[in-house]
Amino acid sequence: MALFDRLQSLMHDTCNNIFGTTASWTPSTGGAVVTGLVLVKEPTVKQELSNDVSYMPQVVYAEYKKTDFVGLFEAVRANESEYITINNIEYYVRQVTAIYDGKTYKALLDPKL
Repeated sequence: MALFDRLQSLMHDTCNNIFGTTASWTPSTGGAVVTGLVLVKEPTVKQELSNDVSYMPQVVYAEYKKTDFVGLFEAVRANESEYITINNIEYYVRQVTAIYDGKTYKALLDPKL
C-alpha cells in the first residue's frame, strides 16, 4: 500500500473513531448483519436565509469507507430495497454515490415510515 493510501486510510479511521456513529445493514438478499462506523449528516436546526425565509433540509447522508458495508453500493445500484440502521432509526438507502477518489461512499437516506 502506497504512503498516501496508508495516510488516507488512517485519517478516515481517525475521523470515524472520533465522530463516527455505529450503523448496521442486513443485505436484502440475505446474509449476516454488517456493522461499521459512518459519518452522518443529519440536519437538526433550521438555517436562516433571510428575515422571513428559512431553509430546513430533510436530507440525511451517511458517509463510509468502500471497505465497510461491502455490497451495499452494488445492491442499491441493482435497485434492491436496502435499509441501514443508525441510532436506532431505520433508513431506506435511496442512493449510494462514490465520492472523492472512489474509496468513500455517500449514501442518501430516507427515514423508514
